[in-house]
Amino acid sequence: MVYAPVLFVARGPRTLPVPPVPVTVPVAAAPATVPAPPLLTTVPPRPPGPRTRLMMATNATTPAGEEKERLYLDAGQCKELMTFLDEFSNPQLPRVIKTLMYTGMRVGELTALHWEEVNLDKAMITIKYNLYRLDGEYRLSTPKTKSSARVIALPPQLVEILREQKVWQDERRKAVGSRWLERGAVFTGSYGEYMAKSYINLQFKRLLSKHDFPDIHIHDLRHANASLLINMGVPVKVISEHLGHSDTRTTETIYAHVFAETMVQASNAISEALATVEE
Repeated sequence: MVYAPVLFVARGPRTLPVPPVPVTVPVAAAPATVPAPPLLTTVPPRPPGPRTRLMMATNATTPAGEEKERLYLDAGQCKELMTFLDEFSNPQLPRVIKTLMYTGMRVGELTALHWEEVNLDKAMITIKYNLYRLDGEYRLSTPKTKSSARVIALPPQLVEILREQKVWQDERRKAVGSRWLERGAVFTGSYGEYMAKSYINLQFKRLLSKHDFPDIHIHDLRHANASLLINMGVPVKVISEHLGHSDTRTTETIYAHVFAETMVQASNAISEALATVEE
């Protein structure tokens, strides 16, 4: 049985030019002779401003005995947020946010995604790497756990979004010419370098603040994706594999509050269904 829009297809390993062991990639500075468009990967931090309105958000707990609770957007808030994404000056950011919403990928997995791991004809992407920054250098590593290396099926909307990204990137590469740093990444900085997670998060938070959404982190879109799947009734095993969790217990622990809410919904549904019988 297929649970739309999540689908998992087994695939054999492919040989990539990027080795699976950690690789050091120097951060290249853009030449001063070429004006950079508004696609910078580093932005000065801005002090947080006062919140004028706090919208409803759903809680998720963290595993390994941590008490911290997370806030993330519900379905209605996700839809509302998508109406504001075109306000970004960087044309890639709307596509970045939508990709995170649709796939539940970790941000480091998204910034480490290469076109060689994307098959738009089969509507699938393969998660093979994680991108992080250490001592001023971008580094690629294999996913944090064996289960994190996975295949994610793409809904038609996201296939179209990634096709748009490819067209935009090809045009940008031609405009930059020899100054383009070819990393093969799906989402890049101004000159082809890897896009910084801190930049994505900062721009995301600024948009949230502007429209009075809950003050969440970009990684919390992963939790929003999981919450939507849970509320759609997708089996926990499918969700666990979709998110790249080591086992279903991890999924059940992180989203215990969401699962509890769905149990209440199920109870109310059966109560309503049988109410006329008892009358």
